[in-house]
Amino acid sequence: MLIENFGAGDILEIEKPDGKRFMVPIHAAQIEAERAVIDTAFVE
Repeated sequence: MLIENFGAGDILEIEKPDGKRFMVPIHAAQIEAERAVIDTAFVE
């Protein structure tokens, strides 16, 4: 997981096991201990 800062808000870049990546605004994720739970509306 990579966290990007574009000034308007932080973005998580997620890489799926198949190697494809997608970006999610940080407010759409629940960060817990060592994992992030992503709102399914953002998963490709």
